[in-house]
Amino acid sequence: GAATAKVLDGMFAFVIFEENQTTGEVKAFAARDPVGIKPLYYGHKSASDDVSKASSYVFSSELKGLVGQVDPSTVVAIPPGHYWTPEEGLVCFYNPDWLRKDDYEPWKEEGHEITEEEIREEFAKAVRDAQ
Repeated sequence: GAATAKVLDGMFAFVIFEENQTTGEVKAFAARDPVGIKPLYYGHKSASDDVSKASSYVFSSELKGLVGQVDPSTVVAIPPGHYWTPEEGLVCFYNPDWLRKDDYEPWKEEGHEITEEEIREEFAKAVRDAQ
C-alpha cells in the first residue's frame, strides 16, 4: 500500500493487484516515482453509458497502449510522487517544496561548497549501498 511507495528510492512506476483468496475481492495499487522519471497512465472501460463507473482499469507506461482500450475521456497521468487506488483515487506521498521550484539551485548558495573527494565518497557509498 501507501507505505510501500514512501520507502522506495529510485525511478519506478508500477501496478500491483492482490486477490483475497477467500472472498475473491481484488485490490489495486499503482504508484509513480517522486521525480516522475517513469510515466504511468490509466483509463477505464465502462460497462454502461455512465463512464464514471468503471468496469475495468487499464494501465500503461505509454499513452498509445491505451488507444482503443479505454474511453479517451477517462485517461489520467499519475503525477510524480503519487499513488492511486480505486478507493482513494490519486494521493500525493512525496511533494517536497524544493522539487516543485524551477529555480532550485542549492549549488549557487553562498557557502555551498563540495569537494571532489566528497563527491567521490558519496558516489562510492551509493554504489556500496546498492549492492
